[in-house]
Amino acid sequence: MLSVFAVLSGLVLDRIYTGLGLSASAIAGQAGEIIPYWLQLIAALIVIALSLKPLYLLCRTFFPAPETVVQKKSKEETAGEKTPADTTVTECRGPT
Repeated sequence: MLSVFAVLSGLVLDRIYTGLGLSASAIAGQAGEIIPYWLQLIAALIVIALSLKPLYLLCRTFFPAPETVVQKKSKEETAGEKTPADTTVTECRGPT
């Protein structure tokens, strides 16, 4: 529905321009001449910066990161290591 309405609106606008004797390309070309080049450049950089995150997320969906494989250590390798439970010290003090 949106596409059909957009096309019909464009055709109606073309008829209006033709009826008034105007050229759409001549009117559209004048808008860019009002804005200074340095402001156009800043606006372009802002648009690029705002589009980086969505593009990154889109690329991540098509190219997921490879999964890492975690290997468990054997009992012989972990025999001399301390576990986190061995190194944790908890102190409880009452009010003084």
